[in-house]
Amino acid sequence: MSYFCQSKFQFTMKNCPLCQADNPDEAKFCKECGNKFEQICPQCKAVIIGESKFCMQCGASLVQKKSTHRKRITLMICALLTVIVIGLTIALILSIKKVPENQTENPIEETVLPVVNNDPNYMVDMDGNIYHTVQIGSQVWMKENMRTKKDKNGKNLTHHTVGSIDDGYAGYWPPVTNSKYTDGSKYGYRYNHAAAEIICPKGWHLPSKTEFELLLQFCADHYHTRGKALADTTEWYAPYDSNNPNCIGNNIHANNQSGFSALPTCEPVFGGVGTRFWTSSYQNWHGGPKPIRMCLYGAGTDAVWESCIVDLSYVRCIRD
Repeated sequence: MSYFCQSKFQFTMKNCPLCQADNPDEAKFCKECGNKFEQICPQCKAVIIGESKFCMQCGASLVQKKSTHRKRITLMICALLTVIVIGLTIALILSIKKVPENQTENPIEETVLPVVNNDPNYMVDMDGNIYHTVQIGSQVWMKENMRTKKDKNGKNLTHHTVGSIDDGYAGYWPPVTNSKYTDGSKYGYRYNHAAAEIICPKGWHLPSKTEFELLLQFCADHYHTRGKALADTTEWYAPYDSNNPNCIGNNIHANNQSGFSALPTCEPVFGGVGTRFWTSSYQNWHGGPKPIRMCLYGAGTDAVWESCIVDLSYVRCIRD
């Protein structure tokens, strides 16, 4: 076996007196001619008899060189293993598939929901539905209506299609605007107030009346309209006898400067269309505290506040 690394590690060699071949210092016989070498003390140069570990003339250790050689062999093996590990690590890194810069991963494929909820552009509910959000002033709002069938703890809500509205339990109903979207994909679902209070996921909550008022005031200060700045630019209309361009249902291309994107979701009212959102606030009405909802109507220019005993409305969550 050739000692190919001897120049690197500078192994000590000894020359055979018969054939002049180079042999490792610890060799007992020449690798070329078989000549037996005499063992010489490295310190006093005395001839060593037998397999002595120490020189009988000066007491020098005769295993030091062998021990040093073994250490060098060990270091060489460790260096080789290190190179192999580094090479495999680099190969693994290079083999990982990268997403092209011009390709956007579908957020719906995210399996760790908190990652999405930490993204200011999205919100995810316990059903795995992904919602776009929008920052308006210092507030971050959903720009779509809730369509979850579960509360914030993952418990199923009661599903209804027709029948009485009981606020004693949490339930959801399909939208009434267009039967084509009964799955809630466009308009979301209608909820009773018991459900509205428990469906916003962690990090979000049902807005109070005060938070809606801050939103409307920001729109008034920056867009010089209130309700009109929240309404979407499609599907709204006002009574035919209304000529006020500031009405939500007129000149709808000027709507939605805030990006809130509220669609009309309730049956025609006051000769136009409208939508209603639950708040977490209450006011005394008809003998006791009743939940308040924020309403937008095509014939109006501002929000309308309503309280009701039992009814259904839509939900927009706001970031904590």
